[in-house]
Amino acid sequence: MQRQQFAYKVDQLFEHVTLAEDEELLFYSSLGKYGVQPFSAYLIRNNRFDEWAALHQLHPSSMSYLETCGLKVVLAENPAVTLPLYHHFAMDELRQKSRVNYKQAVRIWKSMRSAAKKASKTSFFEDYIAVVRSENKRLRALQEEMDKGNL
Repeated sequence: MQRQQFAYKVDQLFEHVTLAEDEELLFYSSLGKYGVQPFSAYLIRNNRFDEWAALHQLHPSSMSYLETCGLKVVLAENPAVTLPLYHHFAMDELRQKSRVNYKQAVRIWKSMRSAAKKASKTSFFEDYIAVVRSENKRLRALQEEMDKGNL
């Protein structure tokens, strides 16, 4: 936790310094996983949403951490780049094989559905859910939770 706070303080100090783009990227990469949040803010400021999504796939965390790193801004600007992240988090929930995790996966898929709708990829999402259902047809609890969630 202290390393993350240190990375945040160093980022605040570097806001007052003008660096070239290569130097900024080198700075953020040197912070490593502790600088994910400041690096996320930098990528959002520069409208580099694909790289934002790639950063969060490289350093997986949680949905709540994604929200602190600017998920809402990315959803508003370029919702299509969030679809792989939602898939990753939903599959993590499925691997844990409990009803509570299945409920969380359904919540994630609902968020994914709204992102797909914003990105005009509803047919992709419907096909995606059909594949998930067919691949996990033996998981009765998951099927029930998906039915409750209208997926």
